[in-house]
Amino acid sequence: MAGLSRPRTPLLAAPLFAIALLSADALAQTSRRPTATEIRDAIAKLQSDNLDQVRDAIQFLGVSEAPTAVDPLVALLRTGPADIYTEAIVEALGSLARPTALPALLDYLRHRRVNVRTKVIDAIASIRDPRVRPALEQGLRDSDSRVRGAAALALGRTGATASLPVLFRAFERGVPEAAVAIGQLGSAQSSEELLAYLGRRPLPLVLPGFKEFLGRRDFPEAAKLVVVEKLLDLAGPQVKRFLIAYVASLPESDHSRVRQAAEEAIRRIPDEASPRPPARPVNPPAPAATVQPGGN
Repeated sequence: MAGLSRPRTPLLAAPLFAIALLSADALAQTSRRPTATEIRDAIAKLQSDNLDQVRDAIQFLGVSEAPTAVDPLVALLRTGPADIYTEAIVEALGSLARPTALPALLDYLRHRRVNVRTKVIDAIASIRDPRVRPALEQGLRDSDSRVRGAAALALGRTGATASLPVLFRAFERGVPEAAVAIGQLGSAQSSEELLAYLGRRPLPLVLPGFKEFLGRRDFPEAAKLVVVEKLLDLAGPQVKRFLIAYVASLPESDHSRVRQAAEEAIRRIPDEASPRPPARPVNPPAPAATVQPGGN
C-alpha cells in the first residue's frame, strides 16, 4: 500500500479499468445486494498493490450498502492516500451514509484541495447526525466560494431550518446559493426578509430564492401572492421572464390565485423595449444669402 500515494496511469490500463468499473455500476443499477463473500473480497482488495483494483474496490464498496465497508474505508482514508483515491473514498462514505464515518470526514473539511472539501460537504450532508449541521455551517465560511455554495445548498437539502439566520448572514456576505436554501427552508417571514433585498442585490441572485418559495406546496398561498405582488412592483424584463417560467412550470390543472396573479403580472409588465433605430441626420439649414456692399 505504500505505492497508493503515487497512482500509476499506464496507457493500457484505461480499457481494463473501464471493464472493471462495470461491476460497481451494475450493482448500483440492480436491486441485488452483494454477498458477504463479495464484500470480504472487495475489502481485501483495498490492501492490494494494484492501484486499479483498489479504486474499483472503493467504488464497489460505496454502492454495496454494507455497514462493514465503513471501517476499512475510513482506515484507508486516514492513511492520507493520493487525491484521486481520497475523493473516491469520500464519495463512497457519503453513499454509505454511516455516522461512524463522520470524524474522519470532518477532518477532511480542512483538506488543501477545494474538490475534496466540496465532496466532503456533499458526503456529510447524506448522514443523519447532529454534528452535520454545525459542520455545514462551518463550510459557509470556507475560503473558496465553491465550498461555501455547496454548504448552503446542503443545508437546504437537509432541511436545516435552524440554520436560516446563518444562511441570511451568508447571503449578506456574498454566498448567492444561500438564497436557494432560504427559499427551500424559510417561512412567510423569511420570504419577507428576502423581499427586502430587492433593489439591494442584483435580481439574478435573489430570484432563485423566490423560485423555491413559489414552488413549495407547504408555503402559504397568501405569502406567494405577496411575492408576486412585490415582483410586479419591481417589474422589468427579468421579472417578466421569471414569472413566465414559473407559470410554465405549473400543471395545466392549476387554477390557483397565485397562477392568476402571476399571469396578470405578466400581462401588465411591458415587453423588453426593442432598440430604437438610429435617428436620421438632420440636414443643416442653407446659409443665408450674403448681400455685397454697394449692391442693389
